[in-house]
Amino acid sequence: MLTESAPNPSEKDLYETMKKFLETQPDQRVKRQSAYKRPGFKKDLFEGDVVLHKKNLEGLQREATIRELTWPDGVVPYTIEISDQNAVGLIEDAFREIMDKSCLKFREKESDDQFYLKYTYGEGCASSVGRSGMPGGQEVYLGEGCFNPGTIRHETLHSLGFYHEQSRTDRDDYIKILWDNVEPGLEDQFLKSNKREVTDLGSPYDYGSIMHYPWNAFASDDTQPTITKMDGSTKGFGQRVGFSPIDLYELNKLYNCPGTGAPPKSAKPKKVGTTQKPPASVTGNSWIDRWTQKIKTKANLWLAGKIGDQLASFITGRK
Repeated sequence: MLTESAPNPSEKDLYETMKKFLETQPDQRVKRQSAYKRPGFKKDLFEGDVVLHKKNLEGLQREATIRELTWPDGVVPYTIEISDQNAVGLIEDAFREIMDKSCLKFREKESDDQFYLKYTYGEGCASSVGRSGMPGGQEVYLGEGCFNPGTIRHETLHSLGFYHEQSRTDRDDYIKILWDNVEPGLEDQFLKSNKREVTDLGSPYDYGSIMHYPWNAFASDDTQPTITKMDGSTKGFGQRVGFSPIDLYELNKLYNCPGTGAPPKSAKPKKVGTTQKPPASVTGNSWIDRWTQKIKTKANLWLAGKIGDQLASFITGRK
């Protein structure tokens, strides 16, 4: 029987350091619980629902692409450690749709599989980005508010290699971030990537992506937006219903599926005014660089953040 590999001592020490860092902020954590009404987002996690592992951090800090985080040959072993059969059915429906619309294959974990997805209960919705390279399975956490088709697909796309859509390098041509309504201390949840940090899949900006933040993500006043289109509207993005045509195109392109073809068209941005200037604390830093500065560590760590402090299930994708 295959035994799980434990992290080496130095990596484990870094993990414990990070764990203690999160657990020594009780006041902030209480505020988080009261400030968010939607299940799924967690402010302790990168982009709210992304669990960072060593490979995520190293792969994004150096000039790597998300192709390095894909599952070999598009084969994704999995286990489902959830007892509710309705929930299991929703997860399996997501697998079937992905297999029907791409060249990926989900299959139940076999005894010799070291790396696999482990769908399990959590206090929110969260996943690593891509194949983390952690023996013993990498968790896809699903908790209250997460058991719906859109959120399960969102977290699954994270696990296949996608960050959030609004993290794209060209996002300022398409959306405005209303920094004045971003909850203080959470500005880094809206950082965009450097060009070196993502794979260019040649697709247009996708308001309709299942990986896009909702209009009021991480808001101080969640009746007001933190994200608008360039014309000031808040409609048409942040959906958690199903994959958009561009989501499926990007998935096929990332995994080199045959017959991918040209990317679907998307509406051109309406440039009306300019986005507010971001706080000084988030300028000049890439998203990963800023996040690792915040937790006072560098990329050489094994990290599987504690799942707690529920928020809303709208986050992990370009991813």
